[in-house]
Amino acid sequence: MVDSTYLLPSLGISVKSLDPEDIRLIRRLRERADYCYPAPLIAELVAKAAREASKRGLKSLPREALDGFRALLAGLDVDVELPEPSGIELAAELWIRGHRDIMDNVAYAHAVKTQAYLMTLDETFRRFLSENGYTLDIVITHRELENIMKELSRENRL
Repeated sequence: MVDSTYLLPSLGISVKSLDPEDIRLIRRLRERADYCYPAPLIAELVAKAAREASKRGLKSLPREALDGFRALLAGLDVDVELPEPSGIELAAELWIRGHRDIMDNVAYAHAVKTQAYLMTLDETFRRFLSENGYTLDIVITHRELENIMKELSRENRL
């Protein structure tokens, strides 16, 4: 499961916390891992792309962003998935307990319910989860995913 931050470069939006080496790593890892994205988070991507286009003085989304959305919706590099009802319930619980970013909540809940990792760089969200007793075992960064993949490769060789 990927957080929106990881998809922004595919829309032509740079992310300060992801340098070119990180982006190359994320693409390489995608060859060995299935990346998933909850469908409700597409609204967040549209908003971020529109905000960036507005900052640049554009009247519409640039071609690179549109091509990125087409690829996402076609499932070329990332599988877009509908959340499960129990995931929606957990997302709402996180909101009620104080985390006001519903997109983070939906992503985490979907990862929990599908038994996937949630790849995110959001330390504030990670802190909220920890302080409220939610499992962090599934919350990872792309660097941690790289280490998990290396460990799996080692185990498969044994």
